[in-house]
Amino acid sequence: MGVYEYVIQVTGTTVSADPVDTTIGLPSMPAMAMAAGLMGETVKPTVGKICYVVFLNGDRTKPRVIGAEGDADEISIPATTFIKLAGGVLGVARNTDPILAGGMFAGTITSASTKVKAG
Repeated sequence: MGVYEYVIQVTGTTVSADPVDTTIGLPSMPAMAMAAGLMGETVKPTVGKICYVVFLNGDRTKPRVIGAEGDADEISIPATTFIKLAGGVLGVARNTDPILAGGMFAGTITSASTKVKAG
Protein backbone atom coordinates (compact mmCIF):
# COMPACT_ATOMS: atom_id res chain seq x y z
CA MET A 1 0.00 0.00 0.00
CA GLY A 2 1.17 3.51 -0.71
CA VAL A 3 -0.14 7.05 -0.84
CA TYR A 4 -3.37 7.56 -2.80
CA GLU A 5 -4.98 10.63 -4.35
CA TYR A 6 -8.53 11.49 -3.30
CA VAL A 7 -10.76 14.46 -4.22
CA ILE A 8 -12.05 16.32 -1.15
CA GLN A 9 -15.86 16.48 -1.08
CA VAL A 10 -16.60 17.75 2.46
CA THR A 11 -14.36 19.21 5.18
CA GLY A 12 -14.68 19.86 8.88
CA THR A 13 -12.98 18.01 11.73
CA THR A 14 -12.70 15.10 9.25
CA VAL A 15 -12.50 14.93 5.44
CA SER A 16 -14.88 13.07 3.13
CA ALA A 17 -13.33 12.21 -0.22
CA ASP A 18 -13.56 10.04 -3.34
CA PRO A 19 -10.61 8.26 -4.97
CA VAL A 20 -9.16 9.89 -8.10
CA ASP A 21 -8.40 6.51 -9.70
CA THR A 22 -11.60 4.48 -9.50
CA THR A 23 -10.07 1.51 -11.33
CA ILE A 24 -7.97 0.23 -8.40
CA GLY A 25 -10.84 -0.53 -6.03
CA LEU A 26 -10.33 2.16 -3.42
CA PRO A 27 -13.46 3.02 -1.41
CA SER A 28 -15.01 6.46 -1.01
CA MET A 29 -14.26 7.74 2.47
CA PRO A 30 -17.09 9.44 4.41
CA ALA A 31 -15.06 10.75 7.37
CA MET A 32 -11.27 10.39 7.36
CA ALA A 33 -9.12 11.69 10.19
CA MET A 34 -6.50 14.26 9.22
CA ALA A 35 -2.94 13.83 10.46
CA ALA A 36 -1.69 17.06 12.04
CA GLY A 37 1.43 18.77 10.76
CA LEU A 38 1.80 20.37 14.21
CA MET A 39 0.49 18.69 17.32
CA GLY A 40 -2.94 20.19 18.04
CA GLU A 41 -3.23 21.81 14.61
CA THR A 42 -6.61 21.71 12.87
CA VAL A 43 -6.71 22.16 9.09
CA LYS A 44 -9.76 22.75 6.91
CA PRO A 45 -8.70 21.92 3.32
CA THR A 46 -10.52 23.26 0.27
CA VAL A 47 -13.38 21.20 -1.24
CA GLY A 48 -12.45 19.96 -4.73
CA LYS A 49 -8.70 19.83 -4.05
CA ILE A 50 -6.63 16.64 -4.13
CA CYS A 51 -5.67 15.13 -0.77
CA TYR A 52 -3.22 12.35 -0.06
CA VAL A 53 -4.41 9.30 1.86
CA VAL A 54 -2.56 6.45 3.55
CA PHE A 55 -4.01 3.41 5.29
CA LEU A 56 -2.50 2.67 8.71
CA ASN A 57 -0.84 -0.76 8.73
CA GLY A 58 -2.36 -1.35 5.26
CA ASP A 59 -5.86 -1.50 6.81
CA ARG A 60 -8.44 0.17 4.54
CA THR A 61 -10.67 0.81 7.56
CA LYS A 62 -7.98 3.16 8.97
CA PRO A 63 -7.46 5.92 6.38
CA ARG A 64 -5.61 9.15 7.23
CA VAL A 65 -5.26 12.33 5.20
CA ILE A 66 -1.57 13.23 5.33
CA GLY A 67 -1.59 16.25 3.01
CA ALA A 68 -3.45 18.19 0.36
CA GLU A 69 -2.65 20.29 -2.70
CA GLY A 70 -2.89 24.06 -2.53
CA ASP A 71 -3.67 26.24 0.44
CA ALA A 72 -6.07 25.30 3.22
CA ASP A 73 -9.23 27.33 3.80
CA GLU A 74 -8.31 27.58 7.46
CA ILE A 75 -5.57 26.44 9.83
CA SER A 76 -6.10 26.66 13.59
CA ILE A 77 -3.45 26.22 16.27
CA PRO A 78 -4.22 26.32 20.02
CA ALA A 79 -3.26 29.57 21.77
CA THR A 80 -0.96 27.61 24.10
CA THR A 81 1.25 26.53 21.17
CA PHE A 82 4.50 28.53 20.80
CA ILE A 83 5.14 29.39 17.14
CA LYS A 84 8.16 31.05 15.54
CA LEU A 85 7.62 32.76 12.19
CA ALA A 86 10.68 33.63 10.07
CA GLY A 87 13.09 32.83 12.89
CA GLY A 88 10.92 34.15 15.70
CA VAL A 89 12.78 37.45 16.27
CA LEU A 90 9.85 39.89 16.19
CA GLY A 91 6.68 39.94 18.27
CA VAL A 92 3.14 39.90 16.93
CA ALA A 93 0.61 42.64 17.69
CA ARG A 94 -3.14 42.07 17.65
CA ASN A 95 -5.92 44.44 16.61
CA THR A 96 -6.68 46.81 19.55
CA ASP A 97 -3.28 46.14 21.23
CA PRO A 98 -1.65 49.32 22.60
CA ILE A 99 1.78 50.07 21.09
CA LEU A 100 4.75 52.29 21.84
CA ALA A 101 7.26 52.79 19.02
CA GLY A 102 10.68 54.07 20.01
CA GLY A 103 9.29 56.14 22.88
CA MET A 104 8.01 58.72 20.36
CA PHE A 105 4.75 57.26 19.14
CA ALA A 106 2.01 55.64 21.16
CA GLY A 107 -1.27 54.34 19.84
CA THR A 108 -3.50 51.38 19.25
CA ILE A 109 -3.47 48.86 16.42
CA THR A 110 -6.61 49.69 14.44
CA SER A 111 -6.42 47.26 11.53
CA ALA A 112 -4.99 43.80 11.18
CA SER A 113 -4.42 40.97 8.76
CA THR A 114 -7.53 39.21 7.54
CA LYS A 115 -5.45 36.05 7.17
CA VAL A 116 -3.74 35.83 10.57
CA LYS A 117 -5.82 35.71 13.77
CA ALA A 118 -4.49 35.64 17.33
CA GLY A 119 -6.41 35.12 20.57
